Amino acid sequence: MIALGLVGGAWSPAQDTRTVTEPAIPPVCATLSAQLHAGAGGIAEGDESKLDSERIQKAMDGCAGKQALELAADGANNAFLTGPIELRKGVTLLVDKGVTLYGSRDPKLYELSSGSCGVVNNEGRGCKPLIHAKDAAGAGIMGDGTIDGRGGSKLLGGGRSWWDLANDKGNARQQCPRLIEIE
Repeated sequence: MIALGLVGGAWSPAQDTRTVTEPAIPPVCATLSAQLHAGAGGIAEGDESKLDSERIQKAMDGCAGKQALELAADGANNAFLTGPIELRKGVTLLVDKGVTLYGSRDPKLYELSSGSCGVVNNEGRGCKPLIHAKDAAGAGIMGDGTIDGRGGSKLLGGGRSWWDLANDKGNARQQCPRLIEIE
């Protein structure tokens, strides 16, 4: 038998009393215009070497806290291609509607040591994440755009995808980059 009792007289239901507000997009410190075009199949094979990593990181590094780096379309150009990037304290990565930030399919860009990424082995973690934040209080990712890590796309220099590595791993570990990692 279960007994239910009320202590202290009146019963009141549990209620969340917090005031929750929708995040606001911070002021934009810099806007980068897309230089690549993505159609229904993604970016063109010939554009796989046209990385935006350096210009994204440089612009992000130049932003002060409580500001956003905006990734924007430029006419028909609506795509950015990047290897690993590092979020900075207080800086928001803002991906505009209609814009896609693609992760590179080149495992070498993500390697923590030579040959450590895009393989199956029994080692520890071998890949940097696409987007990383460490000790970056107030950092964020916002916008109505898309971040596509391209897990199902074939890796450069090999016939397998990041997802194929999961099927190949058996009892070993697949060495794939995480999309976003926050420490």
